[in-house]
Amino acid sequence: MTPRRGELATIVGLVVALLGIAWFVADRTTETLHPYQVQMVELLDGLGGADVDHRVVVLGTSLDRNALGTAAELSAVLSTEDRRVGAVNLGYSAAGYETFAPILDRVWAADPDVLVLQPDVFRPEVRDDENTLRERLRRRFDPPDLAPLDTRRCPEQTDRAFETSVERNLARHTTTVPYVAEALELVHHAARNGVAIVLYVPPRSPPIIEAIDGVDEAWRAVLFDALAGEPNVIGPVEAGVELGLDSFCDWTHVNDDGRAVVSATVAALVHEALDRSDG
Repeated sequence: MTPRRGELATIVGLVVALLGIAWFVADRTTETLHPYQVQMVELLDGLGGADVDHRVVVLGTSLDRNALGTAAELSAVLSTEDRRVGAVNLGYSAAGYETFAPILDRVWAADPDVLVLQPDVFRPEVRDDENTLRERLRRRFDPPDLAPLDTRRCPEQTDRAFETSVERNLARHTTTVPYVAEALELVHHAARNGVAIVLYVPPRSPPIIEAIDGVDEAWRAVLFDALAGEPNVIGPVEAGVELGLDSFCDWTHVNDDGRAVVSATVAALVHEALDRSDG
């Protein structure tokens, strides 16, 4: 026996009502921040309370997490006999401006002297899947068991990993326009608060560079032109351009040898920024 039209309307109405209730529950009871952003806030809060002379915050992607290391590793590279530097590396896989915008107030609250920025931060990378009803409900009732953010991973070099990396690079860099207004707003806010900006580009392996054939150059040129002449910006500097394939875990993330080169380059830029502020 098939339902009548009125019965169907009632069923549809009940389903819509239930979905509405579920959305209300998820919206009201789920943390505004995604769990990985909560980890970022915890790292920032720890930095804000650290007994150090200077504080450095890295906003970037997983490339930066490998290239600059964990908070402890980066702090050790940046610190000298005359300067105790505390640092946190908020590099996260495929992060974009949308990743960091909700926590920028916590970044400033950590009272950094230097922000290390990777240009991909200003390449839109919308994570729409994180705000769907299904995802909100899952986070509410079955929170993800995320690996600690403050760690490095070293994926293997495989043919599939190479294909995936090329596909992602081509898709991301050919279909996006940089967040120029947001970049300038962040830089100007930093300047008003005496915060220097170090803009650097992490390395990629020679095979990836050849495969993507400069597809990212156009949008980065727009961003770099917009930031040129800003007095509190140092860079952009390409770090580790001399690295060969043996300095990479997979095709895009550097290993320990690569990290030593890149982190030393960035450390020199950070100290240049601190010298300017001290002077």
